[in-house]
Amino acid sequence: MVRRHVPDFVAVRADGLISVIDVKPRRRLASGEVAFTLGWTEQVATAQGWAFEVFSEPDPVVLDNEPVRGCPHPGQQLARRRPG
Repeated sequence: MVRRHVPDFVAVRADGLISVIDVKPRRRLASGEVAFTLGWTEQVATAQGWAFEVFSEPDPVVLDNEPVRGCPHPGQQLARRRPG
């Protein structure tokens, strides 16, 4: 059986480490098919000595409490950055 999956990003960090990155909505992470694919991708990446990361949107409770805390969620802050 041939497996195919294209990750969302492959990044080379400043320290030279290669990181394979998948972005999935939080609601899809519980899916057996998605979990299997992410697990398989992690195995392939780590076998090469690469890092593997999965990103999702921040927890809605954290976002709802943002005005109470008075500072943005770190993930949101990154999303607001503009290139250059």
